[in-house]
Amino acid sequence: MIARCARRLPALRPAAARVTCFLGTLEGTFAGTPFAMRLRYTRTWVHTDEHGWRILAAHASPA
Repeated sequence: MIARCARRLPALRPAAARVTCFLGTLEGTFAGTPFAMRLRYTRTWVHTDEHGWRILAAHASPA
């Protein structure tokens, strides 16, 4: 399979980038039903003078 792009997208070259990770228990209710689960998540953050810190990519899954 060969994928072709119709146009070029600009590359992001942030002056600052950080990654945060979490492993813990999330508890709450959804549609009136209580839940509790171990969760792992990762966030990739980028900083620009115009927008400050923003999430570029995110991942969450049961641990």
